[in-house]
Amino acid sequence: IRARVVALADEAQLPASRLDVATGTLTPSERVRLHLARAIALDPRVLLLEHPTGDLADAHERASIGRALHDIAERRGIGWIAFTNDRAFADAAHGERRTLDVTTGALARQRWWQR
Repeated sequence: IRARVVALADEAQLPASRLDVATGTLTPSERVRLHLARAIALDPRVLLLEHPTGDLADAHERASIGRALHDIAERRGIGWIAFTNDRAFADAAHGERRTLDVTTGALARQRWWQR
């Protein structure tokens, strides 16, 4: 079991040295990575994330989380949907923005980054 936990942490880019500490002592970024590792533990086909980087102020760290999500999704062949307004995260995750019209329920495709 320990080997599987270490592998999941590595995949989510959570340092193995942080696995033995109380979760309350983890940084906000480490907590996001812990949640990501837990989410992929059951080998899902799709991940659903709600404002995954909402507690992270640093744009570089938010982008790092996005890259980790992208890498995990590519390696495992899984899809993901994130409800977020975080451009740094979405750009790094190679996300696509869709805006919900709450009056009609329609989704409109919008790309918010430039390549």
